[in-house]
Amino acid sequence: MFTIGVTQKLQKELALDLSSYEEKAQGTAEIWHMNLFKIGRYKGIALAHDKTLYSLVKIGLKKKDFMNIGEIIRNGLEENMKADGFKKEAINSFMQKGGEMEFTKTHDRSTIGCLNEIIYNVEHFYYHSGGDLLNFNSEEMNHFNNRFIFMKLKGYPVELMKEYVNQG
Repeated sequence: MFTIGVTQKLQKELALDLSSYEEKAQGTAEIWHMNLFKIGRYKGIALAHDKTLYSLVKIGLKKKDFMNIGEIIRNGLEENMKADGFKKEAINSFMQKGGEMEFTKTHDRSTIGCLNEIIYNVEHFYYHSGGDLLNFNSEEMNHFNNRFIFMKLKGYPVELMKEYVNQG
């Protein structure tokens, strides 16, 4: 199960009633945090894994996309992991854990701070691509974000996620 801590801004967009995060009940769940951001007239989400800070950013989402957010996340993570060179078996195994998704209130301020840094990087990429969503290369931007060192970690998120996926 993927347990995703959602910020209040995103909760309103998704129109969800969020449960409180209960650490003891999570057991083997994959814990993530997700935030909503807006650049110009485009809405996007930034998602980060709590342990590795491996991230996914999707921009240009519309109302119908938010209604189907689970599928957007699964497809985006799978594409992102393929682009980062994860083995197919490791991706399939990891994605099976995420069959169900539970959305909760946020519970880790450190991960939220890292998400804000990721969003800052996205804004930088967006404005340097000419401010045009059609010229915006999200694969390149996700590639950069997953090779960005955060104070919370001792390594690159992509390498830590590969280790994490291969040991599970």
